Amino acid sequence: MMGAEGPMGPQGERGPRGYSGPVGQSGPMGPAGPPGPAGPPGAPSQVPRGIVQDKLLWEQAIKYRSALQYLDQRLDDLGFMQQSAGNLLNPGRSCRDILECQSQLKDGYYHIDPNLGCGGDAVQVFCNFTAGGETCIQPNITEMADGDYNETGQVWLAANRKSRKLRYAIGQVQLVFLRLLSTQVQQYVKIRCLGTPVLVNGTWNSDNTLRLRGWNGDVIRWDDDNQPEIISDTCQFQTHRSNEWGETVLAFSTTRLDHLPIVEFWIEHQGSHNSTVVIKLGAFCFR
Repeated sequence: MMGAEGPMGPQGERGPRGYSGPVGQSGPMGPAGPPGPAGPPGAPSQVPRGIVQDKLLWEQAIKYRSALQYLDQRLDDLGFMQQSAGNLLNPGRSCRDILECQSQLKDGYYHIDPNLGCGGDAVQVFCNFTAGGETCIQPNITEMADGDYNETGQVWLAANRKSRKLRYAIGQVQLVFLRLLSTQVQQYVKIRCLGTPVLVNGTWNSDNTLRLRGWNGDVIRWDDDNQPEIISDTCQFQTHRSNEWGETVLAFSTTRLDHLPIVEFWIEHQGSHNSTVVIKLGAFCFR
């Protein structure tokens, strides 16, 4: 038979802490806070004075300049540049890249792929390895004669053709990436003249009968820092009585990479209606 319940004993010592329970569900999102103050103005844009139809493409490419530099290092780490042979299977990004891994090659035509995209858009260019790996692109039209001109004796030569610009053997995307890989561009222009001068007093100035428009749409001015070097100029001695051809040779070289190539010419005749000007474009070359 069970006896009666005894009195409650004294309280025991506190036991150890138990294990943590599972994390509960997140509560609902609180209301949005008020907008913060306006930030300081950003740094000036690094985009150059645009490439007329290619300006947006150039702006996009500028944003990826750092990514391109990173890709440069990664490709070098992976030994990609050692494969650049300048052919369709293994094009380089530029002639300088080809020269760095194939130093025994001679000047000539090779394939490059500046944007490292599909091999189908690789471009054939002339590589001047003797000059340190210049990448040179030829114009599709190398020579233009002024022919007939209007009543004022003034004409934009390329505007008389179906295309608004003289075209070159490279696409817009590849050209933008080639600019990003380069630091300087140059181009030679040779003008043959009969019966009219081209430069006045053998200088590049506002009285000249020749105007040149660059790739970015700007006319190359006589007060521009990038005005050409005058290699020779016998056209300055031409008059309406001249019966032998003269020649003027100009060399353009600039670090403003969107200035070249030259895409259009403007001529004002100062001789007779029998005067003639023939302009021959050289390749434009990136360094």
